[in-house]
Parts: sequence; structure tokens; C-alpha cells
Amino acid sequence: MSTYLLAFVAGDFTHISKAGSSGTTYSVYAQINRADHLKHSLFACEAFVDFYTDFFKVPYPLEKLDLIAVPTTFVLAMENWGLITFRDDLLFYDPKITSSSPLRWNTLVIAHEIAHQWFGNLVTMKWWTDIWLNEGFAHWIMYAAVDKVFPSLKIWKHFYLENYAIGLELDSYVASHPIEMDAQLPSILFDVFDAITYSKGSSLIHYMCSFVGHQDIQKGLGEYMLKFQYGNVSTLDLWECLEKASNKPVSKLIGSFTKQTGYPLLHVVHETSPGDSSKMTFKIRQERYLLNADKKGALQTWVTPIDVDCVHESTAIKSHILLEKESYEFVVDSKKGLKYVLLNPKRTGFFRVYYSESLYAMLFTHLKELSFEDRFGLLSDYYSFARSGLIGTDRYLDLIMRFVEIKEEDEEIWKVIIKSMNEIQSLIFFSSHFQRIYHKFGELYLKVMSPILSQYDFTGDKFDYDESRLILVSTLMKVLLHYDQKLRDKLLSWFDEYTQKKLKVLPDFRECMFRACYTSRPHFDQLLKYYESAETSEEKIEILQAASSATDPSIIKQVYEFSISKHMIPQYGMFIYETFFSNPLSYEIGWDFFKSHVKEVLDFYVVPFFRSKTIAHLFSQFVFVEKYHECLDFVKSYPSIGFNQCIKVSFESIEIRSRWFKTQEQTIIKWLENLDLKKVLAH
Repeated sequence: MSTYLLAFVAGDFTHISKAGSSGTTYSVYAQINRADHLKHSLFACEAFVDFYTDFFKVPYPLEKLDLIAVPTTFVLAMENWGLITFRDDLLFYDPKITSSSPLRWNTLVIAHEIAHQWFGNLVTMKWWTDIWLNEGFAHWIMYAAVDKVFPSLKIWKHFYLENYAIGLELDSYVASHPIEMDAQLPSILFDVFDAITYSKGSSLIHYMCSFVGHQDIQKGLGEYMLKFQYGNVSTLDLWECLEKASNKPVSKLIGSFTKQTGYPLLHVVHETSPGDSSKMTFKIRQERYLLNADKKGALQTWVTPIDVDCVHESTAIKSHILLEKESYEFVVDSKKGLKYVLLNPKRTGFFRVYYSESLYAMLFTHLKELSFEDRFGLLSDYYSFARSGLIGTDRYLDLIMRFVEIKEEDEEIWKVIIKSMNEIQSLIFFSSHFQRIYHKFGELYLKVMSPILSQYDFTGDKFDYDESRLILVSTLMKVLLHYDQKLRDKLLSWFDEYTQKKLKVLPDFRECMFRACYTSRPHFDQLLKYYESAETSEEKIEILQAASSATDPSIIKQVYEFSISKHMIPQYGMFIYETFFSNPLSYEIGWDFFKSHVKEVLDFYVVPFFRSKTIAHLFSQFVFVEKYHECLDFVKSYPSIGFNQCIKVSFESIEIRSRWFKTQEQTIIKWLENLDLKKVLAH
């Protein structure tokens, strides 16, 4: 047993327990007297152990498994063998208090940590170079476990935004690193606990399942657990077990993705085959994809398994190709009425696809026919291409309008649209024309989102639709409250009644209500008082996350002061900073605040990883290269921040945003000025 997996906890805790059918005793501990709200975690604990025991065919080896909520910790959770520690908000669930997002995330975290009782604890990597064997696999299989135990959460749908897209994003920076990273120096250990290890790692396992097969993956993992239990392993040991189970060259097929930094961009073009007009020849060329197009390096290639869907009027032909070199060609029969050709259907492959304009036109024409995963993938890729300069940002905005035309109502798609629009708006915030065109953003949001919102009849405490509709409505409300006075007034009236205990607001609407309070000085003052008296961590976290809605500079400054005050629990600070910096008003004021209060901030947030991550998130929002040098001087002046991986990525982000602004400012402004919403909404 590795020494890092040993834990002792002393304190006055309440708990609930259950004896499992296998003889293991399961318990959940917490300081707060909310024992009834621990039942979900206790049920999940036993159910996940049963799932993993069945999946790996290797039983949980200990007599007990305790989950405990620790009052002060900067990490989400730690998989100590038999005594798993969690941040204090992660183990509570009350349907009257807990909203959809925390329920989903908290359940995933429990599944992740219990997976470590096998991945990491029973079988441990030889060295931190192979940490992805712990984290990547646990991050993938947690989705499989939650999907089995709680199918109503539809958890795989959230995998794409919360993992796949995040892994692709970080790995498109020059400053990224390989999954199998040489971690010989203690100073770089924090760097390996990032989205490459977790999100890219889990996405590659998902990719591997698509061409190895789920049954063979399960069989190979079972053999791996049985063979190496109570031992130490490397990535090659896993490949050998999977290759034996599947009789496929797993190391060859996935090794180029784990050993190299980055991933491929596939350029796809087509032409009529010479001598046969009924056939089309498709040509694929691969290169490393980088957001910072100015920093292209040496040619890289990957061994890339690719699924291809050729969809005709009356049939769909599925095929599989293996791209082993820089380029590849294949032929498609076009005489049957070809509608479109789609590479990487269901988005299992860890790469992006850049089609010729004519191929994109075919896909966009049939956008409504595509699966959620494929619509998500097209949207995500296209936005990334706009940021990198492969396409003009106006083309991406046109695609958003295409989603409006088909009356898109998937909440995950709308999250991508809103996030990208907020980033475009924050970019144009620095334009000298911003005041002139600001109302265009409001007009766009109101005319596009209000009709969707108006379809649903709801009050603060009543919503007679399914959970996905609830998430969609709350997602749109968070945006529209800034532009719709009636909606904002409604939310503020809810808050007045809520604090007087005259109204029970639905958990998914509660953060919207708190966000509205940041737009009103009287309600903001009342909100701070309410924060002090809030009885649950769920409410406190939502109040902090809502801070990004503040627009009054005096309120923004007060929030920053609050973040290092005696009222703030240090591990909750991330909930302010992670959302607050997305507001351009907030990060300009925040930069001044950090420079003038640097000692207080560093003393308050003592964990190095949290310090550097927070500072990096702030840096990454800047637009002008001049800030690059200012930020660099700041980091050099305070060595305790560290010049680690996330800081390097943030500096690269400044360069990317600067180039994006310089090349696309006028394009975005022109698109907004020429937008004919009546024409779009008429479809």
C-alpha cells in the first residue's frame, strides 16, 4: 500500500452506516448535523462498489469504506484507501436544496474516488509519469458507473462539455504536455494533475473503447486488476492486458496519443474521381492543431482510427479507416444522392475535423438530422477554428444563427453557444466601438432566447417539465436577466420573498435569483447579509458563483475584498474567481486588486496550486500583448506563485486573444451591424 493513501481523521462527526451484502460496512461522515442529507452518498457508495466489483471481477478488499466531509480542504476529494475525504459540500443531497449541476457533479466525484480503490490503490502506478493510469481511467469509468446506477442523470451527455471539450482545449496550446509526462522533479508534480491527465486521459479511454470494443476493454481491465493487484504498473502493462483480451495492437493505436503532446487536425477535401463522375475521392491530411497558429512546429503525425458515415437519401454507409501517415484517400459512391459525409460520428475520436466549405455546407443543411454529439462537435470545432484564425468569426456566428433556425433546444448546446458569445463579447469590450454596438448583443440575446423561454410556464417554485428543460431555462435566464428588465424584477421579487421565507425557490432557479441581486446595490447588500446566515454550503457556493453578473464597479471591488475577508472560507474562493474573471469589468478591477493586495491574497490562499491556478485564470482573460509583459513581471516578483504549466498556458492565451482581437474586431462589429434577426427567426 502506498503511504500517500493512508489517512486519519479526528473530530466530532455525525454519520450513517450500512452493512453491505458482501460483508463490507459503508459509512458517510459529516460535521454538520444533516444526516438525512447523506443518504444519497451512502446509497451511491455501496452501488458503485458493487458496479466496480462486477466490472473488474475483483472484489473490494477491505472490511469498511468510509466517506467523510472535511471542513477545510482545497482539493475536491482524496481516495485514501477505505477512508475517502471530500470537500464539505460534496456529500450532501436534498432535492429541496440541491440543484441539478451539483447533484450530477457530486455523484461523479464519489464514483471517481471509489474507482480509485481499484485504479490507484489496489493497482498503483510505478511512478507519477503514469499518473494518468489512475486519474484518466477513474475519470472515464466514473461516467460508466453513474450511468449504470443513476440512468436518469443521462450522464454521458455531459461528458462532452465537461471532459472531451476541456481536453481538446488545453491540448491545443503549445504549452501543453504529453499524457505520459516525465515527472522526475517534485516541482512539476502539480502540473500533471491537470485537464490533460483527467480530461484528455478519459477521452482517450472513450476513444479506445470505440475501436477496441467495450467487452474487450472490460475483459482486459479485469485481467489487469487480477494480475497486478497490490503491485505497481506502467502504461505498457495495461496495453499488454488489453492487447491480449482484444487481439488488437492497442499500444500502436493509442500510444501516439499518450506519448506526444497535442492531437491531430484532419483537413478533409473532396473532388469527383477522375474518369468516374459517380464517385467522389476524399482526401485527408493531418497536422497538429494549435490555437496559436503563429507557433507551428515540426510535423507530427498520429496513428488515428477514424469512423466515417456516408449518408445518402435512402441509406447510410458506415466505414472505418486507419490514418497512419500524413495523408490518406478514400472513395465514396455519390450516385445514390449523397447528403453528407461525416468523420468521427458520435465524437469518439480525440481530434478535430476541418472540412472544405462545400462539405460544411452539406453538414449544415442537414444539421437538425445530426445526433447531439455531432452537433456539439461541429459547434465546438467551428468555434475553436474561429479563435485560431482558420475561419473568420463571422462564419462561426453564422453557424450559431443556423442553430437558431433549426430551433435548437438542447441545454448542452446552448451552454456552448452562451460561453462562446460571452467570450466574443468580452473580446469586443476592449474595442473603441463597444458602446456603440453593446446593445446589439442585448438585442441578439433577447430576440433569440426570449421565444424559447416564453414556451415554458414557470414560477419560482413550480416548473412542470423534465429536468433537461429546467436546465435549459435556468441557463437562458442567467444571460437574459442582464437585458430583460421584467425578468430581472421577477427574480429580485423572488429573492425578497425567499429571504422572508414566503417562497421556496426551485434549486435550479436559485442561482439565477442570486445573480439578479448583483445587479442591484440594495439587493446586493441584502445578499451579503444572507450569505452569513445561509445554512447550507450549496447556497453559499451559488452566491459566490453568481458574482460574475456584477456590473457596478463598486460591487465588483467589494466582492474582491470579501474574497479575502474573515467571512470567506478559503476553499470557496475558487467559486468567485473561476466565474468572476469571465466578466471583463471584473478582471480589469481584479488585476488592480491583486497587485495592491498581493500579500493578503497569497497569505489567505496558502496552497500553491490554488494560487497559480487563480492567477493563471486572471491572466488568460487579457487581450493586449502589453499585459503579457506586465503579468510576466508580476510572476517574477512573487516566486511563490510559481511559473508552472497553467501560468505558461495563460501567457499563451494572452497572445491568442490579442491576435484574435486584432484580426477579427472589425469582422465581428460588421456582422453585428448587418445582422437581420427577422430573417433568421422567420425560418
